[in-house]
Amino acid sequence: MKKHKVFYPIIIGVAVAVGIFLGSTYTRHAAESHTGSSSSSSNAGNKFDDIMYYLNNNYVDTIDKNALVEEFIPQILKSLDPHSAYLTPEEVAESAADLQGSFSGIGVQ
Repeated sequence: MKKHKVFYPIIIGVAVAVGIFLGSTYTRHAAESHTGSSSSSSNAGNKFDDIMYYLNNNYVDTIDKNALVEEFIPQILKSLDPHSAYLTPEEVAESAADLQGSFSGIGVQ
């Protein structure tokens, strides 16, 4: 019986070592497959980055990136469905100002 108790720490140590090895191998494999995959979202992001890089380096005039993005976002949302909309920071501030104040009653006249 005492001989078996001696092997418990060894068995636990081997199990922990195997677990660490398998965990690190799985993590490394998962990271490689994630970065190596060409998913459609990363591909679309790469296209956008490529276009911006090309415009920055080859377009004759300077580009206002913020204005370009402000025009780009509403077009994306418009292509999704008729209920998606983008509010500019100015529109958000105006909407917040309209809603500030005190409300009372149920709104029946």
